[in-house]
Amino acid sequence: MSEAFKQGAMDRLLDRVEQDETGELRVYISQLMEIIKSLSKQGIPMDEIASVVTMFWYVGQNPEMEVLMEAFKGLDKSDEKIYN
Repeated sequence: MSEAFKQGAMDRLLDRVEQDETGELRVYISQLMEIIKSLSKQGIPMDEIASVVTMFWYVGQNPEMEVLMEAFKGLDKSDEKIYN
């Protein structure tokens, strides 16, 4: 099993959530889980989801990579031809 997915990673994350006095981490993790579940139901493969998570983890660690984040912001723009 790879280092990134060794047993105990989820336990460590849940420990962080419990120790976060602001409650902010709990909200982020809950949102992330719901988004990932939705992506899975839409048929997005795990490797594609993992690639986005990995990419933006590096963005968070390296401020110079913020340019990459700006490039992806265009994905949020709605198309005028798509209606909710």
